[in-house]
Amino acid sequence: MAGRAHVSGRGTGESGHRALRGVAAAVAAAVLLNACTQMQNVTGTQSCNDPSMTPAQRQLCQDDATYHQTVAGGAALGGLAGAGTGALACMAAHSHVNPLLCAAVGLGVGVLAGGATGYAVAEKQQSARQNIRSLDAVTADIRQQNDALRSQVAAAQTVTAEDRQKLAAIAAATRSGQISVDQANAARATVAADTRRLADIISQLEDKQRQFLSAGQELNQTSPDYTAQLAQLQGQIAVLKQQKAALDQAMAASS
Repeated sequence: MAGRAHVSGRGTGESGHRALRGVAAAVAAAVLLNACTQMQNVTGTQSCNDPSMTPAQRQLCQDDATYHQTVAGGAALGGLAGAGTGALACMAAHSHVNPLLCAAVGLGVGVLAGGATGYAVAEKQQSARQNIRSLDAVTADIRQQNDALRSQVAAAQTVTAEDRQKLAAIAAATRSGQISVDQANAARATVAADTRRLADIISQLEDKQRQFLSAGQELNQTSPDYTAQLAQLQGQIAVLKQQKAALDQAMAASS
């Protein structure tokens, strides 16, 4: 009888393990599907091919869409890792907690950490394969971000200058009676869209900045180059914030 009970218990444990693996796979698939949907929504709703856009406006729009795709992908990978880790933790502890709950909790943590801890872990793995110091890989990522950001800052500055001129012309035309208030508001809508894109890009960049900071903390490493690249990133984000503030002020003045 005891032997039968032992076999039965083992079978139940194996069934539970299979159930956990199934739950983890199902949750991971749901995360990836959700991330793909988010990326499709961004690219589908944010048309950067509007012929009325200036080259600088189009660049700003494309930059915004790119940041959204990057964040969605990071959340998917983080969620995948978190769901799997949550389920495996239940298995290791022989927990009686519902495995779906374990995986769901892991999913939530993974999504939130998709751009932070997950990034640090990925850099550790990549560095191990390339036999280089982990922080050097993170620093290289920050440098690459700074290099790409220079052209984005230039595009933002051009858009701000163009939009401020446009707003001044709209205000003058409204005062002179050449256009109605409704027409002025419609004309200002394109500037408002640029402002939203700028705010979005700044928010995404600040998220990436937090990822880089978190990676340094997770790795428990620092270097002069790492610190300098972070400072450079902070400086470029500050410039974008200045451009948005100037655009906000011009919008308020033209109302």
